Amino acid sequence: MTERECSVEGCERSLTPPYGRGMCGMHYKRWRRHGDPTLDRVAPRWPAVCTVDDCAKPTVARGWCSAHWTRWQRHGSPTFRVPGEVVNGCRICLACGQDKTLSAFTPNQGGPCKDCLARRKRVRLVLVPTPPKLDRDLVCPACRTPFRGNGKRYTYCSRECFESFRHKANWKHVTARRARERAAATTPFRRHDVFERDGWICGICHDPIDKSLPWPHLMSAVLDHVFPISRGGAHSIENAQAAHNGCNIRKSNKILEVRA
Repeated sequence: MTERECSVEGCERSLTPPYGRGMCGMHYKRWRRHGDPTLDRVAPRWPAVCTVDDCAKPTVARGWCSAHWTRWQRHGSPTFRVPGEVVNGCRICLACGQDKTLSAFTPNQGGPCKDCLARRKRVRLVLVPTPPKLDRDLVCPACRTPFRGNGKRYTYCSRECFESFRHKANWKHVTARRARERAAATTPFRRHDVFERDGWICGICHDPIDKSLPWPHLMSAVLDHVFPISRGGAHSIENAQAAHNGCNIRKSNKILEVRA
């Protein structure tokens, strides 16, 4: 039995039975599908890029990319808006389902909008009320006045006492930070050690200091830098002296004679 070749011009494949119409298997399939065995390339059924607006992803099926194809399978529409997805500066709230601008949502949060969060908080306060804070008897550390604390005033009887006592409570942190900002030398020490070393005597006017007077009384005890920090002085116990608050204010950042 002589070996036959495909009848399509340019095809040198040998025919092995069974074969149809004198063509090899490849050309015979092309003839069956497209009616022309010489058709080299079939035109694509779908475009190469997704047909949804503003989408440049490659096509997978029905002219859509994989994301829009999945949305069509799950929701029946390739342009279905998934809750939480940002499109043209808008996002659908997960709670109310409304399409709102990003300004209606809390930054760095992809959950409900601000209105829904506020509504949830109001409902929670009704269902789970906050337990009341227990009152207690306190003494204000600034003015030494006894008062009834209710959780809002914390340990101070008023806002004025808190503002006046804040500097006294954080004096070493404020002064040390001021020294670091000016690249001055900083050595930790206790202010009470300076007062005891100087015998509670003002280093500016050389008068005694009343220990019982609270700050910001002008005759209360404060810490003064002999060589001011603003002029390059160090924040150390060697450069510190006891002083009246009023004397320290009047001295400002001037350099006085060092006492004997």
